[in-house]
Parts: sequence; structure tokens; C-alpha cells
Amino acid sequence: AGATRVTPPGPDGGAGTTTVAALGAELAARATALAARFDERNGTGRQGAEIAALLTAEPLVDRLPLARAGWGSAAPSPAVAVEPVAAPPLPTEPAALADAAERYGSEFAEAAERAAWARFDEVCPSPTGELAGRRLLARGLAESDTDVASAERHWRAAADLFPDSPVRRHAALSLAGLARCRQDDPDTGLAELTAARDALAELAAAAPDGEVPVGADPVVAARTAQERLAMGLDAAGRLPAAVAAAQQALESPADDRHTGRTHALLAFMHANTGDA
Repeated sequence: AGATRVTPPGPDGGAGTTTVAALGAELAARATALAARFDERNGTGRQGAEIAALLTAEPLVDRLPLARAGWGSAAPSPAVAVEPVAAPPLPTEPAALADAAERYGSEFAEAAERAAWARFDEVCPSPTGELAGRRLLARGLAESDTDVASAERHWRAAADLFPDSPVRRHAALSLAGLARCRQDDPDTGLAELTAARDALAELAAAAPDGEVPVGADPVVAARTAQERLAMGLDAAGRLPAAVAAAQQALESPADDRHTGRTHALLAFMHANTGDA
């Protein structure tokens, strides 16, 4: 995938085409240099050590689709040839299929997630209630790279379908808030992101021990909402607050995949910091 060509925006608003590998090397160098400036100012080696650990860490997965974050270019990514993946064994009941799709999504298993939702659409083409809301959440994620306005509509509609599932409702509103920030409405978006983050943090603090479905886990949802707040602050041009919010997300428990995602978010922010 390193030879895949991308078109990142330039500092003057222009754009030039490069490869993923070349862009990765450039961002790594920028992140290292900027971390050194932070450490020189602060008299510590913390930022440099954090960036070095990230850059030398073993890959967590063989392939991590960039679109899973939900915020890419305005045009679809170029097609990349990948080896076919065998479809996983799937349940037959709609609720179990939705559980499987959400679990695969949390594991960044994109092909398996798509297969589960495709099967769901076959056996339950007109879902109602909470199942309809869960499907709308997934549709919004699938569309967010190419049509953020449509994705936002899906997420707001989904939130209304979760009267008895506050975790899912606030997660949907968190997504909608980030969409507002991405559509040049940071005041509304940040207010919604903050409200959703606070509500989910309260639910996480009061959550009993025990396993819950991925999409209804208040601890996971609260941590993800904190990351989204960081992304919204970044979109609003409030980079110091965005970095602080992302660092706060690292204080919450998470598996290696999700911790790595937060480190990547921080590296991206550091690489785009103009001043130490």
C-alpha cells in the first residue's frame, strides 16, 4: 500500500500528488523535529520519546483502512488491489448480525464488517427501532468520506431511534457534532461533542462490571467521544486544545489498536503544529 498515490493539502491550500510511503516519511520527519522543539522548550524528552516509540512500534494490523476514521478526502480513495478475504461465518438473526458487524468494525476488520452488514440487509431490509438506528450509524460511517452532510443526517436520525440506549444515542450525537465541525460550524459542533463526551463519561463512571455489546459499551464510547472532541477541536483550528484532548483520551483504558489510533492522531497533530 506504500505505493498508493494520495493528494494531501499543502500549507498554502494547494495540493500535490505523492505516495503513502513518501508522505509517511515526510510526516515522520516533521513529527520528530516538532517533538524536539517541544522538548527543548519544556526541558524534557517526553514528546520525542512518545514520537520515537510510535514510529518504531510493531504494526498492530496488516492493513488499517484510513476511511475508518470517517474523515478523508472529498473524493473516494483510489482503488487498491488486495487479496480476497474469505467471508467469516455469520449468524442469521438480524440483531446478531448487527452485533457481529459492530464487533468487526471495532477490530478494523473492514471486509468482515461489510459482509456482516450486507447479510443484515438481506435478512432485514427494513429494520425498525434500535436496529434501524444501528444500521444508520454504520451507513453514516460508510458515507462520511464522500458526503459528510448525508452522514450527519444518518447519525441524527439514528440518535432519535435510541430512546432506551443512551450510550448509542450520545455516540450518534458525538458523530453528528464532529460532522458539524467538518462543515464549518465549530461552535455548534464543539458544543455537541462536549455534551456527548460528558454524558458518556458519566455513563462510563456508573457502568457495572461485565461484558456488553461493542456499540453499547459506555467505557469504549466515552473514550471514542474524547477522541472525536480532539478531532473537532483540530478541525476548528484549536490545536493546543486538540492535543490536550487527545492526550486525555490516552488516560482511558483501551486495547492496543485503539491506543495506537490515538497515538496516530497525536502524531498527525504534532506534524501539523506550526509553533512549539
